[in-house]
Amino acid sequence: MKVIKLDAGFRFDDPNNRWGDPSYQLEPGDAGYVDLNPPPLSAVIQPKKTKHMSKQPFMPRNEEDKRKLLNKLTDALQNASNGYATKYNVPAATITLLDNGRQWVNAILDYLDAIRSTAQGLTAFKNQLFTGGGAISVPVLPVFVAPSVPPTPGIFTLVGSVGTQIKAAVNYAEADGEAMGLEGAVIVPEPAGSVSPDLSKSRLASGGLVEIVWTRGRYKALKIMVDRHDGKGEVFLAIDTEPNYIDTVKPAAGATAVYTYRAIYLLGDEEFGQWSQPFEITVRG
Repeated sequence: MKVIKLDAGFRFDDPNNRWGDPSYQLEPGDAGYVDLNPPPLSAVIQPKKTKHMSKQPFMPRNEEDKRKLLNKLTDALQNASNGYATKYNVPAATITLLDNGRQWVNAILDYLDAIRSTAQGLTAFKNQLFTGGGAISVPVLPVFVAPSVPPTPGIFTLVGSVGTQIKAAVNYAEADGEAMGLEGAVIVPEPAGSVSPDLSKSRLASGGLVEIVWTRGRYKALKIMVDRHDGKGEVFLAIDTEPNYIDTVKPAAGATAVYTYRAIYLLGDEEFGQWSQPFEITVRG
């Protein structure tokens, strides 16, 4: 608490004044002090940062899941009530191509399933024909019913193009993508302690150079270290983004050296997991 003079800007309605006497003015830190100029809430409450989970590409690998994506995307774009076609500027002609393509995809995949099922019946008929006795009946072969619309060649190339265009839109909403089948499954990373590169298949390549053999998987790159047993110890060799890596350094002509390599994955720009087991190899100059 401080003592002030009457001409020092004293306010008689100041809640920090006590007993109506300007000589008794509460300061920050005093019990009961009221801040007359608090910072705005925006300065106190920081917005939460949204952490986006890594996801698989929206285009599946197997045929059945591709069929599901095609049907889901086409249904969503044909449904005028959700406005996706207008929002993401997908022309009616493109939607027609998607619909034609999905009719043919559904027809041929269903027919192939029927053929596979019939093949089992034909095999049973053949076995009974060869070695069985009594009356037997010939299986009825399925008939392919072609859709009445022209097929769309490269239908899943078109799906990929349309999906990429939609996801690149400035007004793209993840909820829309979910409804259209354009959001891949969330990637759940392995526990860091259980992941390490396997260099055990590394070898001498053409010209006697060491080829570091590794599998990329979902990782961005591999950080490689090497010890050439030349007194310098282990030193940084390279960051490799595409397997495999060729070490172009060899011993002097006629000399022999042992090279030891270790590596660790990079996820994003950060090291992830554990360092690999050392891989040791003899190299000749």
